[in-house]
Amino acid sequence: MNKLKQLLFKYKHAIIILYLPIYMVWFILLEQRDGIKFKEIHCIVDDWIP
Repeated sequence: MNKLKQLLFKYKHAIIILYLPIYMVWFILLEQRDGIKFKEIHCIVDDWIP
């Protein structure tokens, strides 16, 4: 366990690299869900945004 802490301390960017695939799979699965009710919120400022 101590070696793992040393590696993560040395390569701090590895945490993000290891987390990214998990995050992307979760995001894709959420995007593909069907049958979810939602309420669209719209205001006049939204029309100004390109």
